[in-house]
Amino acid sequence: DPFRSISLQREEYHDRAQEFLQNLKRQSKLENPTFVAIHNRRGDYKYAIKTFGGKLVGRKFFEMAIGLFKEVIKNIVFVVVSDDIQWAKENIIGDDIFYSDDDDS
Repeated sequence: DPFRSISLQREEYHDRAQEFLQNLKRQSKLENPTFVAIHNRRGDYKYAIKTFGGKLVGRKFFEMAIGLFKEVIKNIVFVVVSDDIQWAKENIIGDDIFYSDDDDS
């Protein structure tokens, strides 16, 4: 049954994601954190966006966005997902920022 297979895959991904977030919760040492994902797509997107006359955002954009979230959300933990995790680690930084590359969930 193809639908059963899809359902089982979703359950597996869900379980792995929950385990990943529980690990981040322990690392953050916060009782009840609010997780906010930062999706930083750079790879192929840096070429595609030029087609529309755009450019990739840089460090200052992420600093501003993170600052805005911190103003309104307490006990926040940021989870960075990126196809250029090295760039993210060099430019999206802070004590409350974690990176998804340590886990393949």
